[in-house]
Amino acid sequence: MHDPVMIKEGNTYFIYATTGAYTSTDKVKWSRASGFVPSASWQSQQVPGHAGYWAPDISYRDGKYWLYYSMSTFGSQHSAIGLATKTTLIGGGTFEDQGLAVKSPSSDGNYNAIDPNAIEDGNGNVYLNWGSWWDGIFIRQLDPKTGKFLDTASTTNIATRVRTNMGIEGAFIIRTRGYFYLFVSWDKCCAGLKSTYNMRIGRSKNVTGPYMDMSGVAMLKGGGTLLADGSQFAGGHNGIFEEDGQFYVVYHVYKQQGSDLEIRYLYFDKDNWPTFDRSMSADLNQAAARSVKKESLLPSSFRYPMSFTTDGDYRLSLFDFQGKSLLRKQVSSNKPVQFPGIKPGSYYLQLNSKERTYKQRIIVY
Repeated sequence: MHDPVMIKEGNTYFIYATTGAYTSTDKVKWSRASGFVPSASWQSQQVPGHAGYWAPDISYRDGKYWLYYSMSTFGSQHSAIGLATKTTLIGGGTFEDQGLAVKSPSSDGNYNAIDPNAIEDGNGNVYLNWGSWWDGIFIRQLDPKTGKFLDTASTTNIATRVRTNMGIEGAFIIRTRGYFYLFVSWDKCCAGLKSTYNMRIGRSKNVTGPYMDMSGVAMLKGGGTLLADGSQFAGGHNGIFEEDGQFYVVYHVYKQQGSDLEIRYLYFDKDNWPTFDRSMSADLNQAAARSVKKESLLPSSFRYPMSFTTDGDYRLSLFDFQGKSLLRKQVSSNKPVQFPGIKPGSYYLQLNSKERTYKQRIIVY
């Protein structure tokens, strides 16, 4: 599966992806399903020679399922996002065409009109965010009755890369814990094992931003904290699914020439930042979270290449999420230590002295 998003109706889970529609009753075994984007004459008129329907987004409100989808040719800015609706997903069948939502190039922003995602702000307002490469991710308010842009709304750029030749796409926004969290994917997709996809996050008190990463860098200035899954494989273009208060990250991973579906639990740490690391969950393990706070000697995040200074002599050990030892090193008091070989990702770090042991989770980004 490629570019998946998930939703549930009744006892059935549905995934919509660039590769089609799928159903499951347990989120483990998936079967191909009928019912996806309806073919309409306007699609080829707006994007001649488009390569099918990409990167859909599915949501439910006002008694309807709202399916936004993309059309483009690979690497081109001549793109469009369409809308289709349906009252039930059960039983298959095609969605009802609702026409064009947004296209590019456009005079209101240097964006590529693919990778849509709809988000409600909690006050009855609905927004669509989208974008891939070029100037990044954009957002604009929708008319909740039609699912199309409000004429009075403006288009806002909410995330970009420092250089225009660096990839950012696949945005998805959720609202929880007093914040809007913006998930994006950086770098290169669609190259099998040579892909360099990785997931990044920022958050804001407002749906239209500004979105800041864990280090306080604006996503409009190239910020984005790495959401590392502990895997050696490139993965991204995630959706977020919530069920009974538990969030799941639904994304694809390049373990071979194609892409595999990954569904992982998403937790939030003591500072309300998303993490795949269950031991950092403020909800599931309050005692562990308090212990980590008391035992932390170093910052929780480092820019690559990782370097720091300690106030004493320690034996340092670094581990991945599976407990595999990556590095053991003696560090001396007040002497800068650099680790150019430690790539961006999430790790467990342990510092041992004669008096005590410090254990903490760190992120290198």
